[in-house]
Amino acid sequence: MYEFDPQSLSAAHENTRYRCNLALCDPNVDAIIIDNTNTQWWEFRDYVEMGQRAGYQIELQEPKTSWWINRDIEEMARRGTHNVTLDTITRMVQRFETIDPVILQK
Repeated sequence: MYEFDPQSLSAAHENTRYRCNLALCDPNVDAIIIDNTNTQWWEFRDYVEMGQRAGYQIELQEPKTSWWINRDIEEMARRGTHNVTLDTITRMVQRFETIDPVILQK
């Protein structure tokens, strides 16, 4: 059974960057999806820049679920697997940055 360990968060992010870089170098990989919280530009900038250097077309997608569109914090907490508190989810939603697609057109 999965149990979130906040002490391992930094290592988990580093592992994700490493795995993304491996996928970018694999000619058999057509698409790479980084499924993470990514509420602010700095949280996913590395992935965007790695993809651009590798020649990928970058597309950012916001969830299209009713609980995201309606900013239903309680539903987000209920569906989460990390036992994140309502207060933490509220702060994450409040700091969410929408990125202008022009940033992705290098």
